[in-house]
Parts: sequence; structure tokens; C-alpha cells
Amino acid sequence: MSSLTVNSDDFFAAFPDFEYNDDRSLKSNFQRLAKSQGWEGKEYREQMSRMMEGEFRRFYGRSTSLAGWKALSKDLGIEPAPASIDECKEELTELFVNIWDFVDWKREAEAGREDFDGHFATLDALRIYTKDTGKFYPKDEAKQDGYLWVLLRLILVNKFRYVGGFR
Repeated sequence: MSSLTVNSDDFFAAFPDFEYNDDRSLKSNFQRLAKSQGWEGKEYREQMSRMMEGEFRRFYGRSTSLAGWKALSKDLGIEPAPASIDECKEELTELFVNIWDFVDWKREAEAGREDFDGHFATLDALRIYTKDTGKFYPKDEAKQDGYLWVLLRLILVNKFRYVGGFR
């Protein structure tokens, strides 16, 4: 597979022997595919990043687009949308959402699902939820796309390293 980002529909379609299960989450389907392909470590993270960046690009366009940042802000309940990309980023950094849950919601919203209700009141609440569900997104893989980067939060902390993003 090439290193280009692709949305999840195209990503999974590239594996004709894999059967996508609409009753399962995007992460669950990705994990099943990764297991079937033997992806681990760096390969796992790179393939996941490729798919997730493609999803954000499908939903919002390139991260240099003000229209994309305004649409993301609106989807996350920030209205009226800020006037600049920097203002959008500033307001989005105040939110606590799980990236996997948000992408699952956005995919369902295309079919008419209501407003996103996956906000957490505090970073600690998001940390607990993320640890309990295992729905992590690696910060090292988000640097290529501003949308993902601005939504990341520090989830796991130990004295040797940070995992899961920061802010």
C-alpha cells in the first residue's frame, strides 16, 4: 500500500478478503484487519494514521482550509465558528473528546445521526474513559495532520515518556 492517506472506505476496500462489520466501531474493524495482516508496532500505527488522516481529510479537507476548521468546530459544538484557523484551534484545544468516538460519530452523522455528544467535562474524565476503552491515538502519528493534532490530549504519563498526545 502507498503511504498516501485514504478514507476508511477506500482503506478497507484495498483488502478484498476482509469483511467490514458495520455493527462494530471503526477501531474494532481496524484492529481485526491489523490482526489479519500481521501489523504490529510501527506498521500498525502508520496504517492507522493513514486511515484516520484520510477520514479527517474526507470530512474537512486539508488542514490549511478555514472552511474545514469551521466545519470541525461546528461539529464539536462551537458556534458561531471562530473567524480564523488560529481561533478555531484555540477553541478546539479547550475540548476533551475521544478521537475514535468522534470519527465513528462523524461517519454515522453522514447518515443523519444527531449532534456529537461525546464531550468530557475534564481531561481526567477523558483519561479514564480512554484507558478503560483502549481508544488511544498515538501522538507521533498525528503530527502530519493539524485536525488530529489539535484534538489530542495527554492521556498516559510516566516518568520516562508521554503517550497519547499532549496539551
